[in-house]
Amino acid sequence: MVINKPYNLTTHKAPSEKNPTLQEWLIYKNKTLSTIYGKEREGIVHRLDKPTSGAIIIAKNNEAHLNLSNQLQNKSMGRYYLGIINSPIKDDVLVDRALGRLRNNRIKFSVNTALKKRESISMFCKIAKDINEQNELISIKLITGRTHQIRAHLESMNRNLIGDTLYGYKGEMELNNRIFLHAYLLYFIHPRSGEKMTIKANLHDDMSLFLNNNFERREIDEKLNPDNIVNSFNNLNERMYAINTKLKKI
Repeated sequence: MVINKPYNLTTHKAPSEKNPTLQEWLIYKNKTLSTIYGKEREGIVHRLDKPTSGAIIIAKNNEAHLNLSNQLQNKSMGRYYLGIINSPIKDDVLVDRALGRLRNNRIKFSVNTALKKRESISMFCKIAKDINEQNELISIKLITGRTHQIRAHLESMNRNLIGDTLYGYKGEMELNNRIFLHAYLLYFIHPRSGEKMTIKANLHDDMSLFLNNNFERREIDEKLNPDNIVNSFNNLNERMYAINTKLKKI
């Protein structure tokens, strides 16, 4: 199954998480879940950060879980994100900067750290600036999937997702610990039928309202067509080919 996860909901159980999780909700609803990775990860193929909303896939049996996990590894499964940032980027860009956990802040990741880094590659494409040309709606595709990768790579470019105070956002908005990052499209191969699938997770009301109030919504709706989102990354394909060798080593 594919779920449009609300923001501020943790994906699965962890010792540090005291609030209910998506996984616990699935169990409460008596959903059949895969068990191959134990009770701590029942049904969970991949995760989304707690403040991130959007599409997340759940495995209902072990066979599907193994198949989907393999797709994550060989990159036949992936996501396209939408984010609203506090300063427009100059152009579509591929960011290839290794990330590591900060010494003085164990929950934050950065390109500027002496701790062990891991290869991290993200692609960012422009969609539309707001009416005042201060904020910008962008689409994002991850080539690797590191913790906080989008947020840390944006910080390395002196950009922040609106609401992301951990990574430097200093705006005055009250977002209830919400950052404007949404997993908009999820693509994968159906484990049983072999059909290539793309699932769209509609924007939640708060993010949609912000776009309505600050952007030219008619322009945005046309650009948010899934085909347009996917095609917007075609101009970066040549640079993607250049990193294929690196990907084999990740």
